[in-house]
Amino acid sequence: MVGAWKLKNLVESQELSKNLFLFLFATKRDMEGVLRNGPWSFDRNLLVLARVSDEEQPSDLNIHFGVFWVRIYEVPLMLRSEAMARKLGGILGVFEEMDQKEAHKNGRFLRIKVTIHLKQPLKRGTIVRFKDKNLCVHFKYEILPTFCFICGRVRHQL
Repeated sequence: MVGAWKLKNLVESQELSKNLFLFLFATKRDMEGVLRNGPWSFDRNLLVLARVSDEEQPSDLNIHFGVFWVRIYEVPLMLRSEAMARKLGGILGVFEEMDQKEAHKNGRFLRIKVTIHLKQPLKRGTIVRFKDKNLCVHFKYEILPTFCFICGRVRHQL
């Protein structure tokens, strides 16, 4: 993971238990960059990262949430606003931010970052009411780890 993070400083890692690791970053800037630039995966498995304070026990952390970039297709250009991004983000989970690049706001899709509950199935789309019409919008998740096409949940394939 250290290679994928492209950090200039060293990162120490400790295996605390099965599938639970502690990463110690040399600088706060490195840690914040890794947290901000996710999601991360290793061998097609989601790497869930959480900030831990000195008073917390890592095994007690709630790691049932993951942050994903989601592309939303079929949204009319005039609806590609922060308000609509927040509304659609709320359907998926918790809205974090909207990609402000004009290429995404005025291109083929609206791109948002959301925190999603990993025990819930991934949503494929929703209906948006616009000018007395129901429009079907579709969600495409970027850098999606292993997930089940049948039940829509992350963590297993079948």
